[in-house]
Amino acid sequence: MAGLGGWPRYAVALVPVVMGLHLLGWVRLRLPSFAPSKRTGGIHGAFATGLLLSLVLAPCGTPVLASVLCYAAYEGNIPYGALLLFLFGLGTGLPVLLTCTVAGGIAARMDGAGWRAWVDRATGVVLLAVGFYLLLKAP
Repeated sequence: MAGLGGWPRYAVALVPVVMGLHLLGWVRLRLPSFAPSKRTGGIHGAFATGLLLSLVLAPCGTPVLASVLCYAAYEGNIPYGALLLFLFGLGTGLPVLLTCTVAGGIAARMDGAGWRAWVDRATGVVLLAVGFYLLLKAP
């Protein structure tokens, strides 16, 4: 970002500020709804979810995947290589599945207990603090 001047740093710093203002209710953004009635299921939903997940995991998981593939090729055993790749996929996907399941349950309980508004306000304040800190560090 150093070669582009200072504007990318300000742009990055404004994202948490705007999100914090939205969570505090001072700015209204039209964000996509993830209500159960609007979810896409089946093959298309699984593909879209995997595609988005690959964008997040690719930079971090590619070196490990390349190592697993190289080791499988070195061994020359196709069933063993397939097992290694299956276990790599399981190790990559299972924590994401468990995290999302637990987060969904926690969000539902917070909604039922009436804590969601307080959590949104606290998160908004934290996001504002992060955004202002980034704005101070931008020049």
